[in-house]
Amino acid sequence: MDVIERVREVNRAVDLSETRIAAAKARFLSGIAESSARPKRIARRSTFVIAGAVVGAAAVTASVLAVHQSAAPPPRVEAVPVLPTVVPSASPSPLPTTVDPTPVTAASVFAEAARASGSNAAPAPQHGQYLRIEREVNNLVLYGPTSPTTPFDASRADATAAWTARSHWTLYVPADRSAEWVQEFSNQFEVAGFYGTSAEVHAQEWLGVGPREPFFTRTPGGLGEPAEGELSRASEAYYSEFPRDPAALLEWIRVRNGATDGSEWSVGTVTEVVLEELQYNTAPADLRAALYRVLAMLPNSTITSVEGSIATVSFSPNPGRWVSNQVSVDQSTGLVVGSAIRQDPGEGIVPGDMFDSWTTTTVSVVDAAP
Repeated sequence: MDVIERVREVNRAVDLSETRIAAAKARFLSGIAESSARPKRIARRSTFVIAGAVVGAAAVTASVLAVHQSAAPPPRVEAVPVLPTVVPSASPSPLPTTVDPTPVTAASVFAEAARASGSNAAPAPQHGQYLRIEREVNNLVLYGPTSPTTPFDASRADATAAWTARSHWTLYVPADRSAEWVQEFSNQFEVAGFYGTSAEVHAQEWLGVGPREPFFTRTPGGLGEPAEGELSRASEAYYSEFPRDPAALLEWIRVRNGATDGSEWSVGTVTEVVLEELQYNTAPADLRAALYRVLAMLPNSTITSVEGSIATVSFSPNPGRWVSNQVSVDQSTGLVVGSAIRQDPGEGIVPGDMFDSWTTTTVSVVDAAP
C-alpha cells in the first residue's frame, strides 16, 4: 500500500488529535516499507544508453602520372613523339554511411535490466555485512479545512494549500537473510514547494505534531512482522514461492491477484505488483531478472527519459483505480534507483504533472547496522 493510502487509512473515521496525527505521520514516513497484508495482493505497490556507431570514410587520393619529353643528344636531331599523359581513374570515395542505433524502448530497458540482474552486477554483502537501501521519500501533503478526517488529508480538488515533505527511510539487509533486518526511520521532515493560501503556516502546524526522534524496527528474517498465516515480506521463504520463468511468473501474479481477464485494469494491477517487488531492491538476482522480463511483456509502458545509465519508464494509469506509476532503473546494476506514483486524478492548486509521492533510492554495502 502506498504512502498516501496509508495516511488516509490510518486517519479514517478518527478524531483529529495529536496522538492520531503522530501515528498517521509515522505511517506516512514508513511508506511502502511496511508490509501489511491486503486481500488478493502479493505486493503493493533514468537510463539505458546504446552508443551509436561512428563510421568514418577513408578518402582515396588520386595520383597523376606525367611522362616528360626527353631531348635527343647532339648532333642528331630527331623528333621524339610526345607520349600522352596518363591520368589514372580515381577510385570514387565511399559515401559516409549512417548506422541508426537501435531505438531504446521500455522493453529493451527491461531486457537490459534483466541481463544485469542475472549477471549479479548489483552490490552484494559478504559474511557479516549488510545491504544498505536508503530511500529519500518526497510526499505531497494536501491541506483542506473541510476534509472529513484531518485537514492534512485533502484531495487535490479540495485542497487550499499544499507542500512537499521530504524524509528518509533506510533498510539494512544482512548477508545472512535469516538474521535480524533493521529499518531506520529518520522521523525528520523537510518541507518545501508551497502552493495555495498560507501553505507555510499550515506546514509548520503539520510539523509541530508528534515526536521528532528517529526510530527503528528490528525483525528476524524479513521486512516487518507478517500477518497471521503469511510469510515475512522479502524473506527467503517469501521469495521461494515466486516462479522464475517469466511466463509462469506472469500467470502466477495474475491468478493470485484476480487479474486474469486481460483488461486494462488487470494489466495495471500486475504492473503495480511487479513494481513494488522491484522497488524494494531486496529480491534475489534471478527473481529480479524474471520480474523485469514480466514488465517487458506488458503493453502499458513508455520511455520518459534516458540519462547515462539510468532509464525512466512511465506506465499508463490503471483505469480501475487511476494509478499512474514511473520507475527509474540503473541498467548497469539492474536496481531501481527512483520511483513515483500518482493516485489522485483531480486538478487544483498543485501542478498537474506532480506526483503524490516520489522516491530516490541508493544501494550500498556496509559493515554494520545501527
